[in-house]
Amino acid sequence: MKKDPRSFSSFSARLGIFLLVIFLVVMIVFLTNWYFSTREETEQNFRSSEKTIDQILQQSILWIDRGMYLYDLTFEAPLQKAMKIYQDEYNATGGDPEKIDYQGVKKKIENQLGDEYHVYLIDKGNITYTTDANDLGLNFSTFAPELLLKFNKIQSSDQFILDRSVKGHENNVPVRLFAYQGTADHRYLLEVGRVFVHYVPKENQAYYSDLTNVLWTLNPDIVSFDLYNSFSSLITNRSEIQLANTDNQTLDEISRTIKSGEGSVVHDEENNRDIVYTFMPVLQTDAPSTKWMNVAARTVYSTERLDHELMIITLWYIGFLVITFILALIAAFTISRYLTRPLRYMLEDIDIITAGDLTHQVRPSPHHELNRISDAINQMVGEIRSKISALSVSESRYRGLFFYSNDAILVLDGIHILDANPASGIFLGTDTPLAGAEVTFLPGPLGITISEMIFKDISHQSNQKFIERTEVLETESGYEQFLNIRINKVKGGGKYLSQVRIRDETQQQMAYRLSAQQEALKEAYRHIENILAMLPDPTFAIDANGRVIIWNKAMEEMSGISSAEIIGKGDYLYAIPFYGVQRPVLIDIVIHPELTPEGYSHIIRNGNTLFSERWFRETEPSRQYASISATALYDNQGTIIGAIESIHDITDLKNAEDAIKIANSKLNLLSNITRHDILNKVMIGRSNLFLLRDIRLTNEQKKYFTMLSQSLSSIEEFVAFTKTYQELGVEAPTWQDVMAVFIQATTNLNIDQVRVDVRISGLLIYADPLFPKVCFNLLENAVRHGGKISRVQISAEPSQAGITILVEDDGIGIPDNEKELIFERGYGKNTGYGLFLSREVLAITGIGLRETGKIGTGARFEIVVPFGRYRENRD
Repeated sequence: MKKDPRSFSSFSARLGIFLLVIFLVVMIVFLTNWYFSTREETEQNFRSSEKTIDQILQQSILWIDRGMYLYDLTFEAPLQKAMKIYQDEYNATGGDPEKIDYQGVKKKIENQLGDEYHVYLIDKGNITYTTDANDLGLNFSTFAPELLLKFNKIQSSDQFILDRSVKGHENNVPVRLFAYQGTADHRYLLEVGRVFVHYVPKENQAYYSDLTNVLWTLNPDIVSFDLYNSFSSLITNRSEIQLANTDNQTLDEISRTIKSGEGSVVHDEENNRDIVYTFMPVLQTDAPSTKWMNVAARTVYSTERLDHELMIITLWYIGFLVITFILALIAAFTISRYLTRPLRYMLEDIDIITAGDLTHQVRPSPHHELNRISDAINQMVGEIRSKISALSVSESRYRGLFFYSNDAILVLDGIHILDANPASGIFLGTDTPLAGAEVTFLPGPLGITISEMIFKDISHQSNQKFIERTEVLETESGYEQFLNIRINKVKGGGKYLSQVRIRDETQQQMAYRLSAQQEALKEAYRHIENILAMLPDPTFAIDANGRVIIWNKAMEEMSGISSAEIIGKGDYLYAIPFYGVQRPVLIDIVIHPELTPEGYSHIIRNGNTLFSERWFRETEPSRQYASISATALYDNQGTIIGAIESIHDITDLKNAEDAIKIANSKLNLLSNITRHDILNKVMIGRSNLFLLRDIRLTNEQKKYFTMLSQSLSSIEEFVAFTKTYQELGVEAPTWQDVMAVFIQATTNLNIDQVRVDVRISGLLIYADPLFPKVCFNLLENAVRHGGKISRVQISAEPSQAGITILVEDDGIGIPDNEKELIFERGYGKNTGYGLFLSREVLAITGIGLRETGKIGTGARFEIVVPFGRYRENRD
């Protein structure tokens, strides 16, 4: 038995892979979480030990400095006595520094107190007199500007200030302890300094050494420790590695640490080290030199132990992953083989059935669900055997219809002909067998037409089982051939085939066409005669030579000339009844555009049709005002063969329009006077309210004051609204170019950041003269309320009712619950009249306005223009 390449083992393998992936994902997630948490905990412990050392350093330095500060305080009393001797000498000279015996004062102090002392006189930050020649002329404004500010404060007070013991920058300079006090007249600052021959804290540097040794025992990762003073000078150090401690890079980092008062950490990945710089402030006192007592430390930690621990964790992680993969692989494929064994037996039986043995039965399964599948397969195989038998009977019937049909029938697989009945060869005039050929090689355009119907119609409409249409093809002799082609989509051999039936209906179609044409011509002649005769408007037509060929009854009544008198005559004789002379009229300009029109106030051209209005027989009592339209007549080749003109009497409409204009003018005058009087009263009310602002009002009165002010503002807005509203319909509607109006509205707005794209050309609409204000208001609303818009597009599209002008932007849009509210009077963020008036202006000529945009994508205003209210000017 031939094995199906779709082996069952592939399903078992896929199931095993699926289980393997599940096991691996669970274990990898668990192991990865353990790995990263363990790494993070190890690194945190290492960094925590570094922070602990920093805290110990800061506390230790603070306690050492407190000891030094207590030592300095033991010399406060002697320095006060020395300062007293110095002050007495200054007062004895009358406050004249030049008369003071500075060496005498020095000796007097040393005789009384012992040890070595120096005295200094500081004038404006400069040491002008002193017994210490090295410090003479020292200017604190450049040496230490911070000390200068403190010296000025001490000089202006009577306080005695003890400084901290300090050592100068130069080598071999002893440690000195200074004290300061201003003179009684506050003109100078007196300074007394004690020189230490034996400075106990300096000799007892074991403080720092002991601190260093203790740090070494607290953290075994420390490989180097250096302590620096505020001048970046090394105080003490201990190191187990070769590491420079006075190089420029180290001293710069120490200096930055002391100046900024903040520590930092440098990770030396190359040498597996962490270099920690720590700032250690000392006890803050009023002593001027407190700032220079701060120290900084550089502690170097080896990260080798940390890296070693992280490497061990990584190796454990990799080992667990490998073991997990092996165990998951064994478990997944063992389970998959066990679960799929019943299915494997079932597929073996199915392979036997598919090989052609339809009598074979699928073996039952111990599982209830699989047993139901086995029963269903056995039942399905039985039904297939029955249908194969019925199909053999049906096929014999189909072959009989196929071979003996009078219509050409082709069976196609794509464009390849699988079979053709004998009528196909007779229809195509060939004895060559068509089976195996491509349908595109059939004679004439028939093959291409069939291919297009298959691939463009049947293949694109999967739900359509057939398509039928009549094609008109041109034969080689130039005659039209009407073929009814029906293509059925049938299933055969596991795929869809096309059954093409071709029927020649040329004779039937030609007979139908001839009969229809004759009837249409007769009906057309009757309609033309009736229409021209019964037209209520005076109408006449001329040929290309200017001779009258139509003169209807309404024209006879209007002109007083019968059709018999005027038909066939030219030389502009048809103009005499209206203008009194022979001259070109509107109908002549249609045929000869080069003629200059006379007596027309304006002419509107829409393609080859002209429109105008004018008075006839103005000097006679029966004068008339008429609307005139004239258009060209063409033959089948598009050549002008004449023209037709129609005259519509609108005298009553013109008189009514003039009367309405006069009435509107008077009403507008009355409205302007009334509005002016109302605004004067409002101005008087505002003036009185302005005077009330200077009067202290109660809270109740202020409330009424605000209400009255708001009422006056509302009256002003209502009056402004009446002024705009009264202009509606005052002037007669006109035909207006939509593109030109929107372009003009764009120039009146400050919209440099917004691109306005007008995609309308040659469209005219019949609207109120206030239509430009509508366009301006729509663009202004987009800019004002659309948010951060970048584009406004104006376009037009046809609709069932006429044509729709679209004004779209890419702003924030309008919520659905406000799409009708925005057109109500008073609704909006400003006056609330803009969109209300826009809809009212358009409604005068039956044009609608609505908003159909979506919130978040932009506003979309639609100007709905009905038929008869727009024209397309092709020129």
